[in-house]
Amino acid sequence: MSDESRMQSLHVKDGTVGSVPLDIVAGWGVLAGAHIAGFLSLGTPVRLILAAPVVFFLPGYVTVSAAFPQRATAPELRYPTRISVGERFALSVGLSLVIVPLLGLLVALFPGGITEPVVAGLLGAYIVGGGVVASVRRFHVPAEHRFRVPVGHWVGRLVGSLRHGSLGERAVTLVLCLSIVSTVAAAGFVLAVPADGESFTDLHLVTETDDGDLVADGYPTNLTEGQPATYTAGIENHEGIATDYVVVVTLDRVTEIEGAQRTVESNELARFDATVAAGDRWTRSHTLTPEMTGEELRLTYHLYVDTAPETADRDSAYRTVHIWVDVAPADA
Repeated sequence: MSDESRMQSLHVKDGTVGSVPLDIVAGWGVLAGAHIAGFLSLGTPVRLILAAPVVFFLPGYVTVSAAFPQRATAPELRYPTRISVGERFALSVGLSLVIVPLLGLLVALFPGGITEPVVAGLLGAYIVGGGVVASVRRFHVPAEHRFRVPVGHWVGRLVGSLRHGSLGERAVTLVLCLSIVSTVAAAGFVLAVPADGESFTDLHLVTETDDGDLVADGYPTNLTEGQPATYTAGIENHEGIATDYVVVVTLDRVTEIEGAQRTVESNELARFDATVAAGDRWTRSHTLTPEMTGEELRLTYHLYVDTAPETADRDSAYRTVHIWVDVAPADA
């Protein structure tokens, strides 16, 4: 196939790739890039910069594109409702801020709750589906009235201003371009570098109710030496990246010395690993068999990132959670 025939099949000059408008294809490309970055667990800055338009622009853009397939200069009698490019972009941002929370409410109805894979999948499906509807709607508008992003016009005006404008006009154009680049760079930096305290991991203990719900209550607290008891630990990863964890469970005998609790004896009961994707939730049910007896013993879960020391304690752990239990002797 010659280069000319390839160009005709892509219809690049008409602002389409096949039958799909170039702006919709570009949006799908950004969406694909965001999913690939998440799948490959790329650095947080890359993922956030790609995710920003997916969350704050593309849902509204495909919606506006489906609602207004015609350009602003289309005949008013045939197309009474027309919007300019500026209005189109402003509506895209505003509608995205409405659509994304509504999709979040829909995700909350899923059995697994709000997790990053479910949110990303539903958001991606909306953007792809909205892009298909927008493409079909725009295809049925005559080519001369069909909306397309006037990139060529913008570039032509910019180049013309820099080449043929007066010294003052060229200076103003250059300052404007630098301002736009600086603004985008600053926004990217804000997205890429979260404020202190925004990254964290939640460690918790839960039990399953008769309805299948997980609640932070109803733990086994009256145990017997040598008899297993079942617990469920949970981790929620809000670190922004996939993280490897180690959970170490100990049964501690503590006493109060000078107003502070001191561990005088500690037995490790379990140790297991977990890899949790960013924004995801992980739970694990397990059995613990106590060998230490006594009242008001502290059952402690220690959470570590990447690796854990041979002897776990509350001071070295990234997160801890505990409950108080009584362990009766086996022959009691």
